[in-house]
Amino acid sequence: MYVQGKIEIEIENLREQLHLLYEQKGSFADAEVAKLSSQLDQLIVLYEHVKLANRKEG
Repeated sequence: MYVQGKIEIEIENLREQLHLLYEQKGSFADAEVAKLSSQLDQLIVLYEHVKLANRKEG
């Protein structure tokens, strides 16, 4: 569960960064915004894998 909690915090941090960056750039098509969005997507997928693994263990 410790890893899952750390990932949740990192997801929230990235969401905040993405929101701010989007407001600066004004478009999800901007390369920096798209890159950060992709990183967030990957982190969410990792979170779901960890969550599923924790369920199987428990």
